Amino acid sequence: MPENDDPSQKELRAQLAEFLNKTAPKPPAKHRFYREGFALYAKRIVDKVISTKEPHIVALNGGNPITARMQWYQGVKYLREVLDPSYENPSKRIGARWHGDYIEFYYKKFHEPDLSSLPETQASQWKDEFILWMDREKALGEKFNPANVFLTPEDIRWGEMQMNGLEKFYLYVFKQTEVLVIREDVEKLLKQ
Repeated sequence: MPENDDPSQKELRAQLAEFLNKTAPKPPAKHRFYREGFALYAKRIVDKVISTKEPHIVALNGGNPITARMQWYQGVKYLREVLDPSYENPSKRIGARWHGDYIEFYYKKFHEPDLSSLPETQASQWKDEFILWMDREKALGEKFNPANVFLTPEDIRWGEMQMNGLEKFYLYVFKQTEVLVIREDVEKLLKQ
């Protein structure tokens, strides 16, 4: 558009630009805490609670607990998606109790089974046995249920991938301390 030096045209363009700035869509309020500052704040809390294993209290000072919750979750999301995608999900190790005027972040105490008591090969030996069991012909109702297993998240995903597409023929569960696979006609069971 050619420039017009007419002062009334310049004024009209300035008014139009001001109007458009006021009415232009703004980012949704629900994402206003998805920023670096809130991510770094959440990281400081997580790192402190994990290193000391002691609770950390954050006073709301009259603030809205819903706003504080949004700041926490959106800060953690920004941290994991933008700043450091390899950062472990803090909800696995950090819990939060939301009270009226403060938030208590605490270390979740969980106990992993002691793998040192298992023979070295027993921790992953179930995979070899499972492959052999899957390769042979089985009667309906036959089970694969090894004792003394401890599955990592990768082991659980591996087991579920092995069963992918076989849902019509097997019932199965892969958990941290249990593997159970049963040869069944699942469609027939569902019809009963």
